[in-house]
Formats: sequence, C-alpha cells, structure tokens
Amino acid sequence: MNHTLPPDVQRLIAAQLASGRYASEEEVLRDALLVLRDVDEEAGKVQAAIDEWKNGDQGIPLDEAFAWAYRRAPQTADRWRQSVLWKCRRNAVPWLLKTAR
Repeated sequence: MNHTLPPDVQRLIAAQLASGRYASEEEVLRDALLVLRDVDEEAGKVQAAIDEWKNGDQGIPLDEAFAWAYRRAPQTADRWRQSVLWKCRRNAVPWLLKTAR
C-alpha cells in the first residue's frame, strides 16, 4: 500500500528516522498506529469509568487511587499525583478568593 503523506507528516517521520530509533518509515508508522490504538483503548476505559460515575458508581477515594497507582508504577504515580494536586490547588485558589468576597 503506497500513499503520499503530507509534508508535515513526512517531517515527523524523517525526525524519527534521524533520531536513530527507527530503521524505516514502516517502523515509525507501525509504532505510531500501535500507540494510537493504545490511546483509543485507554480513552474508552476512561469514558466507561465516567459513565459508571454518572450512573451512580462512587468509585474509590483519591488516596486509594494514588496508592494503587503507586504500587503499579511509582515514578509515574508521583508525577500524576503532583499534577493532580497542582491542578486542584490552582483551581481552588480562584474559587477561594471568589467565595471569600
């Protein structure tokens, strides 16, 4: 199957080839499609969890979720926890200021 790719996609592929990580365009495209498949699967799981929550599932407390994530992948869990906490603080400050008036 031969296709002409847009210039921006050709540049992305060329950059991956230049990095030395891939030996061919086919390898780049295969990995990209596999990652896309994985992202789509994860998005489906997230959407299913949101739907369950909307239908009354209470889920698990955030501290339990962090503990579970930390057991699976400590470094990733730490980055995720810091990101969530930062977003909570960032969003809470304007709310606190607004309600304090």
